[in-house]
Amino acid sequence: MFWLTIHTALLILAAFILGCVLGCIARQFVRKATAGAASGYAAPAARPAQPVAAEPVVAQPVVAEPVAAAAADVVPLSTATKVAEAAEPAVAVAPVAPEAVAETADAAVDAAAASIDDAGEIAAAATAPVAGAVAADDAASGGNAEEADIAARLAALPADASNADKADAVGSRPTGLAAPRGGKADDLKRIRGIGKVNEAKLAELGVFHFDQIAAWSMAEVRWVGTFLAFPGRIEREEWVSQATSLARGEETAFSKRVDSGDVPSSKA
Repeated sequence: MFWLTIHTALLILAAFILGCVLGCIARQFVRKATAGAASGYAAPAARPAQPVAAEPVVAQPVVAEPVAAAAADVVPLSTATKVAEAAEPAVAVAPVAPEAVAETADAAVDAAAASIDDAGEIAAAATAPVAGAVAADDAASGGNAEEADIAARLAALPADASNADKADAVGSRPTGLAAPRGGKADDLKRIRGIGKVNEAKLAELGVFHFDQIAAWSMAEVRWVGTFLAFPGRIEREEWVSQATSLARGEETAFSKRVDSGDVPSSKA
């Protein structure tokens, strides 16, 4: 459109210059004819070619039509451009509250945990067979004697060893209850990392209350983590410290979101 406008303007300018030149020639011719008539000189008959010479000037309205159309197109585009440029800053500076970003990130973490739990913790189960090899690598790269001993015990197990067998090799099973005290279990899903699946598995082990988890020793933490096919998860997600706070009647940031219904994996 820009080049069309330039091209049209050049055509108009050329037509205008041509018209001016032809007009000057015509005026000179008329003046000479008038002067000849006044002096008794008759102008040659072949000269009345003036109308023919004026024909290019008649084409000016036709050339001007694209200019009008181009101008009609250019003005709205210019206006639209100004409106868009004026609107851009308003979009660019729209503030995002840090709290909203944090809540979104927490929701993403919770959703990921839910998908792992509800899918039966497939990813962790897939990595369980190599737990012994990982522990051995850690020991070889400078781990302590206890880690080396755990790695050796895992390596000595048969390839088809169950999670319970592996758990017995790395730790001690915590003492469980036959049933929840008072007939009502605590909502263990208020601990980050415990969804419906893990809560059910803990119930099979006789773990129903926060104070039970809060009392776990490191050996018991290793046993439960290996049994659930999540070695190291309990330590990373700090189940024991969360359970300790909840057993005291305190709340955590995660338990508040669970209580408000913002954690899908923790809904009953």
